[in-house]
Amino acid sequence: YNLVKCLNCDLVYADSPPSEEELAQQYHEADFDSDEEALDASNSYENALLELFRKIPDKKDALDIGAGDGIFLESLKRVGFKNLIGIEPSVEPISTAPEHRKEWLVNDIFRQNQFDDNSFDFIGCFMTMEHVRDPKLISDEAYKILRDKGALAFVVHDHNSLVNRILGKKSPIIDIEHMQLFSKKSIYKL
Repeated sequence: YNLVKCLNCDLVYADSPPSEEELAQQYHEADFDSDEEALDASNSYENALLELFRKIPDKKDALDIGAGDGIFLESLKRVGFKNLIGIEPSVEPISTAPEHRKEWLVNDIFRQNQFDDNSFDFIGCFMTMEHVRDPKLISDEAYKILRDKGALAFVVHDHNSLVNRILGKKSPIIDIEHMQLFSKKSIYKL
C-alpha cells in the first residue's frame, strides 16, 4: 500500500486500504509468534497504567481490542477487573492461549454496535490502531461503550520517534500490515 502523510494532522496512512472484510480475512488467518514479546509488552503496559487503574472507581468490566493470546487480560485481572473480554481477529493466538484465557477471548474484529453503550470501565487497544481500516471508527465506538469515570488507553507507534526518524523507510514500523502510523500530534487529534 502507498503510505502518504497528512500535512494537517501528521498521520501517515494507506491512501487505498483494503476493505474491512479483506482485513478481517487476512487477520483471521494470521500467524502468532510473539509469546515472549507479548509478555514483555503486557508487563510494560501494566506498569505504565497502574496510576490510571487506581483512578478507575469501579473495576467491573474490561475490554482489550486486539488481545492476541489474552496476556494483557491477566494484567487486568491482577489489578482487580472482574469481567474480561478480549477481541482478537486471528485464530492462531487464541488457539495458543492457555485454557483459562480462552474463555475471555472472542475471535472477531472490533465492530460498531458489538457491545452496549456504557459497558466497560476500561478499554485497552495496544499496537492495534495501525492495523485497522478506520481508527476514527474504532476510537468513537470505544468511547461510546466506555462508562463514565472509565478509562481508555491506546498505545501506537510514533513515526516521529528518534529511532524511526533515523531508520526512515527501513524502520520496522514501515510494514505491509500497517494501514496508518501515528505521531503524538495525530494520536492527540484522534
